[in-house]
Formats: sequence, C-alpha cells, structure tokens
Amino acid sequence: MQFDWTMSGQVQGNMPFGGGNFLSAGESDGKQPTYNATEGNVDIVHVVAGEEVEATWENRNAHTSGGVDEQFVRLNEGNATVNNDGSAAVQWDGTFSVNFYGGLVPFWLTDPELVVNSDGTGQLVADIGGYGSDMDNPFDMFPMDPVTDVTVATFDGVTIDTDGSIDVQPHYEGVTIDVPSEHSPQVTTGSSWGSWPQEFVDFHFDTNLSSYWYSSGGAADALKAPTPFTVDFSTAELVSEVPTEPEPTEPEPTEPEPTEPEPTEPEPTEPEPADGSTNYTDVEFDWSVSGQVQGPMPFGGSNFLSAGESDGEQGTYSVADGNVEIFHVTDGQEVVPTWAERHDHVSGDVDEQFVRLNEGNATVNEDGSAAVQWDGTFSVNFYGGLVPFWLEDLRFEVEEDGTGELLATIGGYGSDMDNPFDMFPMDPVSDITVATFDDVSIDTEGSIEVAPHYEGVVIDVPEEHAPQDASADGWGSWPQEFVDFHFATNLSSYWYSSGSAADSMKAPTPFIVDFTNSQIGGPGAGDLTEPNDDPTDTPTDDPTDTPTDGPSDVPTDQPTDTPTGDPSDAPTDTPINDDVDAGVVSGSNDGGSKGGLASTGAQAGLFAAAGLLLLLTGGAATAFSRKRKIASSIDS
Repeated sequence: MQFDWTMSGQVQGNMPFGGGNFLSAGESDGKQPTYNATEGNVDIVHVVAGEEVEATWENRNAHTSGGVDEQFVRLNEGNATVNNDGSAAVQWDGTFSVNFYGGLVPFWLTDPELVVNSDGTGQLVADIGGYGSDMDNPFDMFPMDPVTDVTVATFDGVTIDTDGSIDVQPHYEGVTIDVPSEHSPQVTTGSSWGSWPQEFVDFHFDTNLSSYWYSSGGAADALKAPTPFTVDFSTAELVSEVPTEPEPTEPEPTEPEPTEPEPTEPEPTEPEPADGSTNYTDVEFDWSVSGQVQGPMPFGGSNFLSAGESDGEQGTYSVADGNVEIFHVTDGQEVVPTWAERHDHVSGDVDEQFVRLNEGNATVNEDGSAAVQWDGTFSVNFYGGLVPFWLEDLRFEVEEDGTGELLATIGGYGSDMDNPFDMFPMDPVSDITVATFDDVSIDTEGSIEVAPHYEGVVIDVPEEHAPQDASADGWGSWPQEFVDFHFATNLSSYWYSSGSAADSMKAPTPFIVDFTNSQIGGPGAGDLTEPNDDPTDTPTDDPTDTPTDGPSDVPTDQPTDTPTGDPSDAPTDTPINDDVDAGVVSGSNDGGSKGGLASTGAQAGLFAAAGLLLLLTGGAATAFSRKRKIASSIDS
C-alpha cells in the first residue's frame, strides 16, 4: 500500500525570508548532508505539469518558485489488515522530515499508522521527533525528545476500497484546542478557524512552531488546514496469512560532523633590518572591530568573533587558533568564551568581545615609520553565523608622517538572496585596506591606540545597492576596498552610513598595538611592496566544504540592524506576499526597498522584522527587541 501526502498549504508555501518548507526522507537536521529524496520505504516526489519528478537538494524549494507545482511524501510497502466489518489498519515503516523555515526548524514523523474504525472514523498516528529553535537565537537548534503514538490527524466518512485508492480528508475546521497562556490564543472566528489534533500541536508548543497548526488570527490561517492524504490499495497483494505488525524502530539520528579545513601556516622569511631600523617580536593587537559587531541582531542572535576560519557552525568555532585568541571582558576582567557563551556580549553578561593577535613581528625605523605583521586568522560571524567572513595575516603600516593603514587578506561567505541558508564561498582577496588612520606615533615601550578613519569618508556605491547617506552627524565609511568585498557578501551597508538607525554603530572602534611585552630581534615585518620572488607568506585558498546553490544574480546588501519589540515564542505565519516584498524580506524602514538579502537602508537584510525575527512569534506579528550595547574601545 502507498501513502501520499502534501500535508498542508503552509508546508507547500513560501516563508518570509525567502526559502520554503521542504520535505525530505529520513531524519534531517535541515542541512544538505542529511537531505535525502529516498530512504528505505520513503520517497519525496515533485509534481510538474502533472508528471512526477525526482526531488533533489538543489530543487528542494522549487515548489515555492513556480518551477514545481507541489511536493509530497510517498510511503511504500505498507502492511494492512482489513476486517469484514470495514475496520482496517495500515502500518508503514519509515521516516520523513518537514524542514520548516528552509531547514532551520526540522521535525519528522516516523512509522505512520492509519487506523479506520467500522463506522468510518479513524486517525493517523505516528512517532514524532526533531528540533526546536531557541527564542534568543534561532540558529541554536535543540533536539526534542521523541514522542510516540501522536495523533497526527483524525477523520470520518472513510470506506476502505481494497481494489483502488481512498482520499482521506483530516479534520480541522471547528476543532478547538487548549493553548497555554504564553502562546498565541486560538482564534475561533472567520471561515477557516480550527486546529490539528491537540497532541500534535502540543509537540510544537516546544518547537516554537505551534501556531502554524491552528488558527491564530494570522494572514496565513487559510493555509494551515491539513490537505487530504491518499491511501492506495491498487497494487496491494493479498496474502493468506495476516502479517504481524512490525515493531517500530527508532533510528538514531546521525548528526553531521562538519570538517574543519586545515590552515596552512606560512613560513615567513627573515629579512635583515635596514640601516637605522630595529626589529621586534611579540607585539600584540587587540580589536573589538565596531559597535555593530558588538551589538545584537534583529532575530536575537549576535555577530560573534571566533579564531581561525569559521563557517558559523559549532564544528568550526574556536577561541584560540595559532596566534589568535578571542576574549570577553566582564567587569574589566578577560575571560575565554565558550560556544554556548558566544552571544553573551549582547545579553549584558559580558561588556564586550575582542580579538587578540599575538607574536607580531615589527620593524621600526628611525624616521618613525613602522610595520607590524601578524600571522593568523579571525572570523566575524555575522547574523549568528549565517554570513561569516574572516581576516587573515593582518599588517599594520605607519608612514613617517603618522599616516597609515591596516591591511589583510579577506575571505569568507556570502548568502544567497533566494535562500539565506545557502552560503556561497567568496574568493579570498589579498592586501585589502581594512582601515586607514593618521596621527600615530610608535611607542616601542608601551601601547598605542589607533582610531581608524570613518567620519566623512566617501565611497562609490553601485546603483543596485543602498546609497551612502551623508546627511547625519558622524556619516562616513570603512575603506572602499573593504566595502567592495561586502557588496558581494550582501553585508555592505553594515560598513557605511546608509541612513539607518544603526548608522551610529558602524564606525570602526580603535584598535590597540601593544609593544609592552615585545623583545628586540626577530625577522621583522618584511615588505609588502617588494615581495620575495618565491614568497612564503602568501595565504593559501583553503577549500570550503560548505555546498552552495550558487550566488544570487541580483545581490543586495541591506541587512536590518534595528531591533524590534518584545519576543513571542510562537512563529509567525504571515505569508511572504502579505507584508514582504521581493527577496528575503523587504521592509521599508529606510525609505525604499531594494529587495533581496538587504532590502533597505535600515538594514532589512537577511531577516527583517517581518522575517526570521517572527519565527518565534504567533498569529498577529509580535516584535522582538533586545537592549543594544555599543562596546567601547579597549583601554591600554
């Protein structure tokens, strides 16, 4: 016996941030390594112009773009017992997953059983498991304890046809449920109010997806009712002996183990210092980067720092990698954060986060010019790790007149406009000017605090991106080369004034270059302008192991950086065409949408106030805000 089901209009629909709720076979964590179109008795099928086509990772969201009419799950090889009184039971072995919010909150149904009573009433029962998503940081999925024998659907008016197929319409309209006071109440007015069964919704009160399964007054209430499922006996074989019902097994979930690319440590040459110059070793560098990097993001997470190259996930998170360390400051004391504490700088538990580069090699000349070279990489994990980028092998150069620049190789990921969870790797760019400055005097017995330029700096912005705004006090920009890189990552407007409420947080914070513990000697800083014929300090392009669907062909750069209202724990169910323009989330806080990942000068970005922010709200949209902290620079 076969079982086919599209589940609901909500499962078939789009989501506010641009991805879809996609089906997959087996247990899924929402990412490509655990995606399967076929596993055991379970198939995921797409329908195009009435024809069934195979689902793939690449086309998993095609049902939201018009390329596919619908997606459905098919369970094969069901075993049935049909009694003379019309009652029956059909058992299928297998698991399928519903990957909500583009895979951010996946859950699964295991070993569904259809039970039909002699009067035509009945129920669909399954074991249910999966993940919930934390209110404070939706990217921190937590596993749910599996629940057995959950009633997924109830129905009536069913007559078994052992020579054909039957369509079963589950109950929804007029079904009432008990909703805890902390969740959005059920709305029992209008033409489409109702609910899925209480047990099924109870599970989702903990996943924070509950209001997708009952009427809560949202614009998507009409999409929440279950669609009919089909039970097909047409290819069934009659056996002489009734088979015993198999004991359902619960396969252990297989968690993917992301691999961490091995960095290639350069072997710097040791040039002789020029006449009138002195080499130093063990120079330190401390930086909190910017108030924006120190602040919270709209959906409740943060931009967190890590050592080494990061893909934003726990498997590549490190607080120490070679010469690089990450610290939190609490009441003036440096503490080493953990993965669980990486967001504490936005919760008030930690005053700020900063990166420290150790073992810098310096060359200081008699005329006051100098250069310091650090080997190592640190990552800035934007949007809770959704769009990480990194700076590698920083170099600090000061001219004799006190002007200078901070240089680095920069790499990382961008995020696709159509599905922000599809990161794509950026080609690394070497010798990028990350900061410029003036009025710097080298102190080889102490530390110097360097305030990078920002105010009044003008850059060229492509017309498809939000223009630079020069109207408010403190307007400006990071260097052109640095912002150019971020036009491609879709994070660009976090680095120049665009007229948003967060413009005051975008300027770089001062960084510290500390000679206090340095020693005379060593290889010096070398010379970037005259490299060796066979340089040994050229950074290598480490391959990424994160697959991508390819970059968006209409990138845009405006993630939102203005937090919103109070949290709710139930996700929103407003479809994208109600309040959201083209792209991930439009928003209009900045006087006009650009569409895509970053759609307004107010940083609408990957997820705006109507997007992933509302993953954890229910019914009518409820805003979420957190106290924004602007980190001060590190005192020497």
